[in-house]
Amino acid sequence: MVSSTFVPQFVKYLTNDDCSSNEMCFNVYIIGNHGSEINYPSIVEGSQNCNPEIGGWKFVQHVYSTKEIVDEVVPPMSFLSKFGSRMPARVKYVLHNGKKFNGYYLRNEQTLRGLGGICDSLQLQNLNAFDLLVFTFDVFHSFTVSCFDGRNVETVIDDRLVSSGEFGESLFPPFEFVVDVQRFHMLNYSYRVKRPDWKRTTIHDGWLPFRDDLGLNIGDQCIFKWKDRSYNHFIVEVVKAVGVAP
Repeated sequence: MVSSTFVPQFVKYLTNDDCSSNEMCFNVYIIGNHGSEINYPSIVEGSQNCNPEIGGWKFVQHVYSTKEIVDEVVPPMSFLSKFGSRMPARVKYVLHNGKKFNGYYLRNEQTLRGLGGICDSLQLQNLNAFDLLVFTFDVFHSFTVSCFDGRNVETVIDDRLVSSGEFGESLFPPFEFVVDVQRFHMLNYSYRVKRPDWKRTTIHDGWLPFRDDLGLNIGDQCIFKWKDRSYNHFIVEVVKAVGVAP
């Protein structure tokens, strides 16, 4: 599980120990604004029972808004200053479905290459179908690569979808969703709006000015259509209710 300032929502895979315990423990990783895991203080709180470096060290790569990532990434300088001299020329990339891919670290160019093997395996032209990549270095020669979608939730790599050639299409959101304006949407405090087909909140902030600027009333429909197949950009169409009192 990865949580950071860049990942406000996350997936926690439960083990048998989690289910049989009255308490649930989370490993929390803090990513600085430089894109790499922070240097944790040497003096720790008494309940901390492990060295942060155990389990690997992380850096993140935002990919949706950057140039195409097909074969290489440049780790943040904060990560390279800590591990650049320790990384071997040959590395491995490991996905959470267990598949491993050969890669390379070009020391002079301070670049990781070989991600094209992941693209080929997943039948993707590039990795920009994801929103965020988290690289976890095991401090020896392997990077676990975790892929997050536009909702900041880790993507589960379904081998059946990959083998059928449908995995790439499954990464994109549906074309549109509809919110029916109801009485509680008209309350005078900040209301969080949910999609009818999701249990989680869809609009966290900004509903009140959005509602007022569009002059919405009970019974109106807001049709949110994804622009450029992005989770973050919408074209909104409003269908006004007929014969419904405000």
